[in-house]
Amino acid sequence: MVHPRVLVLVTCASVAVFAALLVAVAVHGGPLPLDGAVRDLFAGVSTDRSRRALRPLGRLGAREVLVPLLVLGGGWVSLRRRTPGPLLLLVGSYLGMAMVVGPVKSILHRPEPFDLPGEIGRSFPSGHAAQAALVYGLLAVLVAVRPVPARARAALAAGPVLLCAVVGFVVLFRDSHWLSDMVAGYAVGLAWTTGPVAAALLWAPWLLGLPGPGSRRRTRVAELSG
Repeated sequence: MVHPRVLVLVTCASVAVFAALLVAVAVHGGPLPLDGAVRDLFAGVSTDRSRRALRPLGRLGAREVLVPLLVLGGGWVSLRRRTPGPLLLLVGSYLGMAMVVGPVKSILHRPEPFDLPGEIGRSFPSGHAAQAALVYGLLAVLVAVRPVPARARAALAAGPVLLCAVVGFVVLFRDSHWLSDMVAGYAVGLAWTTGPVAAALLWAPWLLGLPGPGSRRRTRVAELSG
């Protein structure tokens, strides 16, 4: 497991990236310079047929997929660890992320690339990106905090990154979000993953299904006395 200080640094960096993009979008109003370049790049290679073909992969970042996965995955880990902590951590982090994403969308009303004039936009930040980063990342962390084989640990590290990359690629390819929306969404999701994990490691290891310092001491004393 990564040291809590590293997780805190990642959290701070993610918050800084999100804050910088939030200010840039609020001040600039329209798409940022790189947003238009990326949109033009995908527009040059995408077709209606290819966009329809990739649509199912985009659901990997949808609420109707990730919320059940969060509940089922968190419930499974909690049952295995015999503590409600992992499920509580997942639900709490998801709600915290939603309390950032939802209000920012409503305040900025940034139009999506495909919006018609006059429509109320909810493009910034990308909810698909934020949800994918949090749910896939936090589920992987909850499994990896216990000893697992080296190959499984590598898969747990690469899996969330790959899934988030697929979600981001499909959403950009289908012209559903600007690049800055995606980056901001990833930043929010990552912050609400690493921040709570760092806090749990420092003050409430039971939220990760780990024994606290007192439990470890009692186990050690029992082993020595046995």
